[in-house]
Amino acid sequence: MATPPMVPLSQEAIVTPTKCRENQHKTSSTPNSKSRVANDKVLDPKQYFENKLKFLGEQRAAGINPYPHKFYVTMSITEYKEKFGGLKNGHRLENVQVSLAGRMMSKRPSSLKLLFYDLHGGDSKVQVVADASCSELEEAEFSKLHSSVKHGDIVGVTGFPAKSKRGELSVFSKSFLVLSHCLHIMPLPRQSSSVSHVQKGEVWAPGNIRNPDLYMLNNEETRYRHRYMDLLLNGEVRDVFKTRSRVVSYMRKFLDNLDFLEVETPVMNHHTTSAALFVTHHNELNMKLYMRTTPDLYLRQLVVGGLDRVYEIGKQFKNEHGFDLRNHNHEFTTCKFFMAFADYSDMMELSEKMLSGMVKELTGSFVIKCHSNNIDNETVCIDFTPPFRRIDVMEELEKIADLYIPHDLSSEAAHKYLMDACVRYNVRCPPPQTTACLLDKLVEHFVKEACVNPTFIMNYPEIIRPFAKCHVSKPGITECFELLVNKNELCKARTELNDPMELRQQLANQQLKAEGDHFEAMVTALEHGLPPTASWGVGIDHLAMLVTDSQCIKEVLLFPTLKPEFDDHGLEYSSPSPSQKNSFRIVIVGDIHEDWELEHDSKALHFLEPDLVMFTGDFGNENVELVKGIAKLNFRKAAILGNHDSWSTSKFSKKTKDGVQVQLECLGEAHVGYDHLDFPPLNVSVVGGRPFSCGGNQLFRKKLLTPRYGVHDMEESAERIYKAALGTPEKHSIIFLAHNGPTGLGSNVDDICGMDWASEGGDHGDPDLAKAISQVKERSKYCIPLVVFGHMHNELACGGFRKMVAVDADNTMYLNAAIVPRVRYPSSGGGASSRAFTVVEFSDGKITKVTQTWVSINDGEASLQEELLLFKTS
Repeated sequence: MATPPMVPLSQEAIVTPTKCRENQHKTSSTPNSKSRVANDKVLDPKQYFENKLKFLGEQRAAGINPYPHKFYVTMSITEYKEKFGGLKNGHRLENVQVSLAGRMMSKRPSSLKLLFYDLHGGDSKVQVVADASCSELEEAEFSKLHSSVKHGDIVGVTGFPAKSKRGELSVFSKSFLVLSHCLHIMPLPRQSSSVSHVQKGEVWAPGNIRNPDLYMLNNEETRYRHRYMDLLLNGEVRDVFKTRSRVVSYMRKFLDNLDFLEVETPVMNHHTTSAALFVTHHNELNMKLYMRTTPDLYLRQLVVGGLDRVYEIGKQFKNEHGFDLRNHNHEFTTCKFFMAFADYSDMMELSEKMLSGMVKELTGSFVIKCHSNNIDNETVCIDFTPPFRRIDVMEELEKIADLYIPHDLSSEAAHKYLMDACVRYNVRCPPPQTTACLLDKLVEHFVKEACVNPTFIMNYPEIIRPFAKCHVSKPGITECFELLVNKNELCKARTELNDPMELRQQLANQQLKAEGDHFEAMVTALEHGLPPTASWGVGIDHLAMLVTDSQCIKEVLLFPTLKPEFDDHGLEYSSPSPSQKNSFRIVIVGDIHEDWELEHDSKALHFLEPDLVMFTGDFGNENVELVKGIAKLNFRKAAILGNHDSWSTSKFSKKTKDGVQVQLECLGEAHVGYDHLDFPPLNVSVVGGRPFSCGGNQLFRKKLLTPRYGVHDMEESAERIYKAALGTPEKHSIIFLAHNGPTGLGSNVDDICGMDWASEGGDHGDPDLAKAISQVKERSKYCIPLVVFGHMHNELACGGFRKMVAVDADNTMYLNAAIVPRVRYPSSGGGASSRAFTVVEFSDGKITKVTQTWVSINDGEASLQEELLLFKTS
């Protein structure tokens, strides 16, 4: 659904205006002025916009330019407050003339002849008093002008300084000119009672925790798509981006003072180093060009050319699937420098000086406060006081995990030892399970988790960092480090490998083939002599996130990458064409039970090209983080929570936010339990069954269902499902999505909902779902082509496999998608994993084909491994 351009708030600022002159005007508002404010507030946004356009038309017809070319400003609002802030209470400087301009963010009529405005400019505001007795206009013209001024207009004011008896600095306007009109309704400030727990005058500053709950505009999607509204209404957001700018300025000044030369290198290249690149085309030269992922090649060549210290602050690009979109953007900013005649030890000292100095300048202290990787987590204090802790990665891993890793990491014994260690400590390592990947996962699990304060993790094995120079005294170890802060990598550096023969051998060992001349250019440059050199890099976006306590990368990107709201036809982007699709594909992900890797499963889904993805629940044992990742998937989707998704939450709590509530909030409208979600491009609506179902006649998790959904028994549950179905568009077909299937599909052990744990079998379906489906068929004209569910695993407890498809007399298909386990790992520990999906093909509203599809992921590429046909029309 397209995001509205703004989210109007209902709260209105309540401010008592200061009297203009003692006993000259009463401060009570007249009924007429009150009604005008109220009318602006309650007008429909479309009607408000049309009224503004009509007013502008009348202005033009009267020969008035509603958008003047120039307004002379004598000083900024900030300068005005600094210059006249010392004015004594009750004093006026009528012989001093000032001209100010800014956006009018509050209008408070006291009478037809006296109005008070809040004029905002930069980060300052000042009160403007519009008093008819001070104005150059006649009273009628005065009233006409100020009745047309609306919240959000940009105005210019010429008048004199004054301060009320209460000490509020104002400017009394003699002339008042609207310079630019805000044609849309602007949200009004919240009442002070809504933020009463915030101390008066409390303002966010770098190094402190943020307060997004207090934003006037707090809908994330609206804020990111309409950043100008975000900046206008949320002062804290302006401060965040100013802080980011200060971070970049500090880094530039720091490096310039060390005689580094800032350079610019090509963003588009005709060579490529990876498959994850954005591709464009050069028309004149008739060749492909690729957006860079790193500037290293060119910076290294500049050092060969005699520029001993070079740095670049610029954009990099990665076109990958499976990104965590809260922490990564496909376009990102880095600072990378190369320093001749230095090694990684010098880089550690330089990192300490740069980062501690930056934090000190931004915050006035070496300590910052931030959330521990999630806004819901507790806050932590991070101390940047140098020197930072330094740990040897292998020594620390063996110490923490009580491991004795074989020294020869290239041996089979080392690989087996690390595989066994991952199994022993339940450390998941998705394929390819190379020695380097296994070791990296163990380091991430044991070592990085303990690094809250800045910590250098250094001396990685050559098998993990093949392009760093070998350690001067430790065979098989390289001179490199990662700086971890708050458990996340902040920056990294290495002593550069400058032996061209060794570099060529490493390229061969890594089986990297030169595409174009990238690797050959790298080697050739080294053959001309690269001095002993160290390189260093930091992600500026992540650094800005750290010092501003931002939990999402979009918070520090002025214009983050977002899917367009509308396509070329002006329709919602979710619609693939002006007309509805006759043929489409639904991909169903059955019970996951923790078998989910965001990167690999995202690539598999992109390979399958679904029009809709459905999840049958049981993501894990109340695995909130897994559900958060699924909620970010950039597909049309519908989901329902299963019994395992309420694993540790048995009843609703009004005091604390439980794991079930967090999952529901993450999924949002995609969770269809007792609800429906419409997909107009597919002419389909998905109706959800009962959440947390465990099958059978018991109302599982009743203490959750009753307070959340008002359901006390199976009858009420069936009624909830039935009413959800009736809320769908009349011309849509209905697909039911439930965690468990309905009763009535057989009672044999191998039937689609049969009890496989009892020798005599039995029907373990949901009676409420069965009744709701029956009622929809009997009492309405909806077509129900498909009922999707899971829970009853395909592998039977007594051995063999259950039936996964059933079709009733009305041609409704009942499809069990619980393929458990859904991920196959090679028995040898190497090779590619494969992931299970159930794929349903539709044509003209009818199911034409159903397959159990296994997709393998090998070297980051998805391919079809196996396809088992479950159904096909004759």
